[in-house]
Amino acid sequence: MSTSDIAARIAILDYPGVQAVAVAGLGDVFLVANRQCARHDSNRLAVRAVAARDLPGAAHASFQIVIVPPNLSGARGQDATRVHGWLRDQHAAGTVIASACAWAFWLGHSGLLEGRAATTHWALEDEFRAAFPQTILHPEHLLVDENDIVTAGGLMAWVDWGSMW
Repeated sequence: MSTSDIAARIAILDYPGVQAVAVAGLGDVFLVANRQCARHDSNRLAVRAVAARDLPGAAHASFQIVIVPPNLSGARGQDATRVHGWLRDQHAAGTVIASACAWAFWLGHSGLLEGRAATTHWALEDEFRAAFPQTILHPEHLLVDENDIVTAGGLMAWVDWGSMW
């Protein structure tokens, strides 16, 4: 695939505790999308899993979209400063950042949600509001699209925003 054949460069962040089915499932969603693009002679999506352990080296890659799948570890990301910095750098470069479920906490800790609308899993509402009072939280929404930041509420909500790209 030449550079001129690429409609968008997409990174899927792979990290300890990630919901592996989301990483694989999103890969499948984009594989099917690329097959459709090929049938219609359209530009394709360049999708790549980026391992959190490889940051900040991957920070120099240029992405239009960074997708952060849900985590299954119960972590909230307050100490993941390398990931926070990478997300801020990507966002500052014009990258759309998308998160699902509890990963909204990582976006909150990175400062990307301050003064913005977002969602997370409804069971995390009280904890999220306490941690990020400057975020306008809408746990009743499955998706909140702020154009450059998209948050999804449920553990399996990655399916919804995976299909919106």
